[in-house]
Amino acid sequence: MVRSDAGLSRWGLLLILLVIGAALAGGYAWWQRRAQLSEGEALFRGEQAMNASLAGQSMGLPAVATRCSNCHEARQPVPLSDQAASAVSARTYASPLSAMWLQQARLRHGGPETVYDARSLCQLLRTGVDPAMIMVSTVMPRYQATEAQCAALWTYLTSR
Repeated sequence: MVRSDAGLSRWGLLLILLVIGAALAGGYAWWQRRAQLSEGEALFRGEQAMNASLAGQSMGLPAVATRCSNCHEARQPVPLSDQAASAVSARTYASPLSAMWLQQARLRHGGPETVYDARSLCQLLRTGVDPAMIMVSTVMPRYQATEAQCAALWTYLTSR
């Protein structure tokens, strides 16, 4: 059997190109995830606004009123007046959002179990209806979130 150095070098070159291509694809996926995490955090904290209004209202809300962190993130204790001996405890107005909270099955209002995925989170943001088909409070804004915004928010929330 006669070997051809040209044949071997072609296969070697092809193998090198495949390895480089895989590395570039992996790097791109990493970069894309980092970008989504950053955008998702900016949306959650209100550093990047999402258009929203209250249920049944056509007037848009100011960006400061549409931050997810307003309700879904624990606030630091706030000192009371000098007459009070303690501080208001850190708490949230709504469920603190994390991967565990979103993806762990739980009952809401005696209805069926609720478990979120990216699609159902986006549905909730837009319509106020959760995966168990229960309407959330009308105090929660209804967002005109794009698919990219929903994906970024999901990526961020499930990284916490």
